[in-house]
Amino acid sequence: MVIDTNSINPAQPGKRNGGADSTVLDQKAAGNNSSEQVKTASPTTTDTVKLSSQAQSLSSLQETLGNLPEVNEARVEQIRQQIADGSYQVDAEQIATAILRDDQSF
Repeated sequence: MVIDTNSINPAQPGKRNGGADSTVLDQKAAGNNSSEQVKTASPTTTDTVKLSSQAQSLSSLQETLGNLPEVNEARVEQIRQQIADGSYQVDAEQIATAILRDDQSF
């Protein structure tokens, strides 16, 4: 929102540059003329939205995935235990292969 301080006349509160009463200007800007009444028509039609079956499937999948935990706690605990007892083995070749495979997909 931009506030225009250039059109405010500090010497006359309630007046803008040019001497016009700010409430009159505000009413004109908002379209609130007291001499004319604006009638609004009630809506006779309603808008409807129909999702495709693919969109419905995606929505269902998104909800299902949203209910899953972000971290596989059982797997984390298994690796934590293996590290603690010294049995965790890192396969450097497998890691390098996965990195190269991911890099080629870009």
